[in-house]
Amino acid sequence: LISTEPELRTVAERLAKATRVAIDIESNGLFKYRAALCTLQIAVEGEAPIVVDTIAVSLAPLREVLGAAGPRKIVHDIAFDARILAENGTVLANVFDTSLAARMLGRQQAGLASLLQSELGVTVDKKLQHHDWTERPITKEQLKYLADDVAHLPALAEKLAAEVAAKGIADELEEETRYRLAQAEASV
Repeated sequence: LISTEPELRTVAERLAKATRVAIDIESNGLFKYRAALCTLQIAVEGEAPIVVDTIAVSLAPLREVLGAAGPRKIVHDIAFDARILAENGTVLANVFDTSLAARMLGRQQAGLASLLQSELGVTVDKKLQHHDWTERPITKEQLKYLADDVAHLPALAEKLAAEVAAKGIADELEEETRYRLAQAEASV
């Protein structure tokens, strides 16, 4: 759990050297009129996931990593995450969206839990999906939930990206992703 700027700067330096990073956010959108960014989860294949307490620390040290110059970002369902990040001064770019890829591949179930189960045989507990993430302290159970949301995204992205390439729809996926990122940024 990262909750100070020095810790986050160290993480940002390490992430800048990665090829791909999986990210996800949690907000309090079900509890407030305007959703607030509460956590940012990050995973790099082969490492333990990182949870950033975005209530305690600004995302400023991660802006370059999350932007166009940073490594490839893997997300699941880009529209909401990109909008919330943009509202917090962080423009997301260079993204592979596993949800969008699954839908373009014709998957009937494109939710994260469904895709992890069908594509990788991984079961994740989604009982905290509607939790108010402004509550502190973050418990061990909550940290596990947050980590699980990104831990398997790199493997899922790899599997879906191979199928996207085999079907020859990579350019279409990239174009739709850019469009959704632009829409999210324009809505701020």
